[in-house]
Amino acid sequence: MFAKPSSSDRGSVVRLALLLIILLAVPSIGVLWFVSVAMNNEQLASRQRMADAYRLHLRGATRILTDHWQAKTREIQQRRQELTPAALFAEVASGGFADALLAYNPEGRLLYPNELTRDEGVDKSDARWSEAESLEFQTLDLPAAIAIYRDLASENESEAAKRQASLALARCLFRNGEHAEACEIILGVPQDTAVARDLANHEMLALEFLGDTKSNAGEKILLRLEQRLRNYNDLTLSSAQRVFLMNRLTELLGKETQFPTFATERTAASFVAAQPVPTIVPLFLRTPLADIWQLGTPDGKTLLLFGRDRIVSESETLLSSTASLDAATIRLLAPDQNADPDEYLAVTAGDVFPGWRLSLSLNDKSEIERAATRRNTITLWTGLMVILATCALMLLIARTVQHQMQLARLKNDLVGTVSHELKTPLASMRLLVDTLLDAESFDENLTREYLQLIGKENERLCRVMDNFLAFSRMDRRMHTFTFVPCDVRKLILRSVEAAGDRFHAADCQLDVRVDDDLPTLNADTDAIVTAILNLLENAYKYSDPVRQIQIHASEQAGRIRIAVADNGIGLSRRTAAKVCQRFYQVDRSLARKGQGCGLGLSIVQFIVSAHHGRLQIDSLPGSGSTFTILLPVAEASQGREIAP
Repeated sequence: MFAKPSSSDRGSVVRLALLLIILLAVPSIGVLWFVSVAMNNEQLASRQRMADAYRLHLRGATRILTDHWQAKTREIQQRRQELTPAALFAEVASGGFADALLAYNPEGRLLYPNELTRDEGVDKSDARWSEAESLEFQTLDLPAAIAIYRDLASENESEAAKRQASLALARCLFRNGEHAEACEIILGVPQDTAVARDLANHEMLALEFLGDTKSNAGEKILLRLEQRLRNYNDLTLSSAQRVFLMNRLTELLGKETQFPTFATERTAASFVAAQPVPTIVPLFLRTPLADIWQLGTPDGKTLLLFGRDRIVSESETLLSSTASLDAATIRLLAPDQNADPDEYLAVTAGDVFPGWRLSLSLNDKSEIERAATRRNTITLWTGLMVILATCALMLLIARTVQHQMQLARLKNDLVGTVSHELKTPLASMRLLVDTLLDAESFDENLTREYLQLIGKENERLCRVMDNFLAFSRMDRRMHTFTFVPCDVRKLILRSVEAAGDRFHAADCQLDVRVDDDLPTLNADTDAIVTAILNLLENAYKYSDPVRQIQIHASEQAGRIRIAVADNGIGLSRRTAAKVCQRFYQVDRSLARKGQGCGLGLSIVQFIVSAHHGRLQIDSLPGSGSTFTILLPVAEASQGREIAP
């Protein structure tokens, strides 16, 4: 925009550019390093946050499990006060509450499952009892034994002895092939008698001898025996006898599923055989049985047995309904179970589960990366925004420094221009004055010619000073325009007159055309004359050697159009866009032929803008230029201050 920078200026620009690049690169590298570290830390922090969240969830799951299993033991303890040990055992087994139950008294003696006992209270002092048993089991004389048992059943005064003899009679009849009478005798013995235990055994014996339960008697005996085995309120049967009879029926008939307590009874019996004196505490402890764990009630009188699969299944089902996670799976692991290869986190399962663990595995392993990516994206964008802000700041600083350098060059150009524009007319005037003073006598014609030359240089000096004063007022926004009605023709003629005689010399052809009936223009007369005069001066300077200048005033679309055309050097499109900038000159050297300080067109632009008009430039290199002022017909008011 101003004078072409010197080599020293270019060196300063390069050093400044390098400094700005360093100032930009150092914080940018620091921000990128910080973003990289922050992203790595964020990934670790995301893992830690997720682990903390899941650990808190697992602790809640631990409390849920502890409360659940403690509630079960308290429920069993309460039911123990309401039911007999056998009835409680049946309720637990049939309800699927546990895999087995063992009941103890406060002294630690096992109440259920109880041991196998025989019926008591039958008097066998009669010698015929020994004789009959000898005939039955030793000599195998069944008819004789049948006769003696029949007599004992009919003659004995003791009801228990009679029924014991009836059972022995039925046994011998079965062995002797007299099944019908034997069945009739069995069905005739009541179940609530002193020989109830032997009755159950003989009912089983009857079914074994019959082999077919489809007969009427067989169905009756089978039905009565099954009912007794399912009835845990019948205290005449011991656990061992119940297991024995269930097992025999299962072997005989293949109906294991008809006894829901059979597996429970066998588990309890196996536990008692393996650990006669257990430790009863409300904790899951390993038992001698494979994959069987014990859990005691708080009062220490009842022991529940659970298979590991039942414990895990019930616990995980509970957690899936109360503490489930969409993104993770929780598993309960026994002490002897290995951790899942995909395990993300594990905690102890609580006080009820010593050695057990709650293991959490992520359903989607990329969840951690996604969580970290979301936060890292924010961090990355923040870093980029900081870098962009730094770049913007550096750009602003660069533009500010560039502007300051331009101002410095402007000051230098201003000093050079002022020195040249003031020194040239002053030197010319001094030379003319010295020439006159050195003459021995004054020649009137020569003196007049010199004085005219001095006057022209003085006018030139005044024009330079007027431009500088106008520029100063423009720069300080202190110029005031006074708008009055003006005749366009008079403005044009006044401007031509002010231009001087040089426009009428032999090397200059000035063509002035003003259309008739132009509307009156509201304008500052002196300002418009100054603008037209500056355009004429500009056309004169750049139209050497044979100048052809035209000034034409007309009306166009409600505006006054004043066009100044020349046949000068012309302007390129790029130059035309900058000629109205302050101190801009097409010829940038101080030794140019054209004179001036580069303020003329900027002053014209300022005046035209203050009149709400527009300056239009049409030019091509080597084809001359046309500068057109377009002013509104009626605008502005008198005495108003106009800012540039």
